[in-house]
Amino acid sequence: MSNMNIINTDSDEATTRSYVVHLIAAFGAELVGTFLICAASYIVSSLSSALYGTSMLLILLSTAVAYAAMTLLFGRISGGQFNPAITIAAALTGKTSIIEGICDIIAQIIGAIASGALVTMIIPRSSKATAMIWFSGTVNGFDKASISSTQISHVGISFNIWFAFAVEVLATLVIVAMAMRTMNEPDITPVAHAAGMGFAYAVGVAMTYPITASALNPARATGIAIFLHKENMAADPLKQVWLFWVASILAAAVVSIVIIVFQMLQPHASQDNIQNANDDFQSSETSDVLEAFPQAGMLRTAHLVNAPGENEDGTGIGKGADVNGNSSIDQDKGSTI
Repeated sequence: MSNMNIINTDSDEATTRSYVVHLIAAFGAELVGTFLICAASYIVSSLSSALYGTSMLLILLSTAVAYAAMTLLFGRISGGQFNPAITIAAALTGKTSIIEGICDIIAQIIGAIASGALVTMIIPRSSKATAMIWFSGTVNGFDKASISSTQISHVGISFNIWFAFAVEVLATLVIVAMAMRTMNEPDITPVAHAAGMGFAYAVGVAMTYPITASALNPARATGIAIFLHKENMAADPLKQVWLFWVASILAAAVVSIVIIVFQMLQPHASQDNIQNANDDFQSSETSDVLEAFPQAGMLRTAHLVNAPGENEDGTGIGKGADVNGNSSIDQDKGSTI
């Protein structure tokens, strides 16, 4: 008994150590991956807006490639989430544990903040090359902070909070849904998972960049906003970052509810399908046998009607015999009753 307790204790300790190692590895993967993704996003969008005019195609391609590359690189370690919206949905649907989800979100935020600190520090600035010139297409915002604010203000409109919220929710729905379909699924290869995520983020950028500069990820919006909230921007990005957190959480919740409801309905549907398949198979098998050997059905019927059953003691009680052990044959008439 004591040996069994020792074995169980050793097994529990080994499992705990393995889980802790996995948490550390996943934390590191999410931190490094998010750092590199945000760095690529911040640098490309800053250079694009300041040096050669904003190019949505360049930003779309760089965002898609960055997410796809990091997903392919770190997907086997942490699932390649790099986005609190994806992590929340993964935790709610059971793709990852709550503890791991919390650790991953912390890692994502740290990675984004570290990236924002690095980029804002290395970008050269002067009295003419101000933060507004460099980062107007990098920070995420709405209304006056929208990247298209100057262009559309001439016609008397603005991309207000509701429009910005709607497009961010819709785009994040696409991204989270793709992640839930491809992440840690045995029928999806790592390359397919990475390609799917890159495609989803490309769609998200196309939907949102002219309105909010494509946050699509609250960690990404937070990382740059922290270091620009005291700069002379069109609006304080730190005061608008809440919208991207709320939009991401809502999108994650919607996708999770749909998946959970589907999972609740699926077992019943599967059982019905299995039962129907078994019934069809048995019916088909019986029909095939009788069609191939029609005499088998006749013999079986005759045996059940005419043949006297026998017990182990030979009394002859059974189908085709009465309770006294006599045959069901009328001796006078010689016919079967």
